[in-house]
Amino acid sequence: HWPGLARTPPDSPANRTARAETWRALEDALASRAVRAIGVSNYTRTHLLEMRDYARVLPAVNQVEFHPRCQQRELRRTCEALGVGIVAYSPLGCGELLEDPRVLR
Repeated sequence: HWPGLARTPPDSPANRTARAETWRALEDALASRAVRAIGVSNYTRTHLLEMRDYARVLPAVNQVEFHPRCQQRELRRTCEALGVGIVAYSPLGCGELLEDPRVLR
């Protein structure tokens, strides 16, 4: 669920290659109607912008940590501009936000 290969430095070109190959397989599944939608998890703004170089179809969603204490505004703007929905992982901050005044309002 991370956008990179295990035990590989994050900036390694092998990660981009793996992301592109994996995405092509997901696009093939979509084209064959084996699935109704495809998405990504934990993609950064850079990853999403990179996808424009190789993707025929951009993701329907990007599942990322998103809650009042982790708003990721720049990523949210990028997703919105590309038409990628955000699915919030840990929207209550693993329960810590249940006592937060902003949530209780």
